[in-house]
Amino acid sequence: MQPQRNERTLQVKGEQYRMTNNEKWIAFAWHCPECGAKVTGYKNRQGTISLKCPNCRIAMVRTFRGRRHETIDLYASTEALKKDKNEAHAKIVAHVKERDETLFSLDRDRITKYFQKKGADVPEDDTIFWAGVYLCICHIPSAPEDLVRKAKEWLHAHGRSENISF
Repeated sequence: MQPQRNERTLQVKGEQYRMTNNEKWIAFAWHCPECGAKVTGYKNRQGTISLKCPNCRIAMVRTFRGRRHETIDLYASTEALKKDKNEAHAKIVAHVKERDETLFSLDRDRITKYFQKKGADVPEDDTIFWAGVYLCICHIPSAPEDLVRKAKEWLHAHGRSENISF
């Protein structure tokens, strides 16, 4: 399509834009709120700027609402969502593995260090400490059966229940 007489074209990253003589091509630049990379875009006829961050692939739509009011809407790409989901899953798996290894060891010093690392208070009283540890073990689905049995026996011997009630 040939530009009309009162129109000019601009080629930006493989996309061709047309503008009339009364439009002004002003580059708007800002930093991506997600990764901090500098992004640049141009207004379309509706007055919005739509672009995708080259670094993190987040899509952004910057809309001017008034003289001192503008919004930037962020839309995560499916690539970014998959990456975040995989990272979150890996963190959860690592946390569960560390928790299980620590609690199943039944080593008070190791368990105390783990609780402190996670920001949990460690009770001074041995009975309360071990009651909490054994109660946790009873509710871990991957706990070995003999350890769960031992935990339940300890809780019953000390007048405690393996059930959690509020």
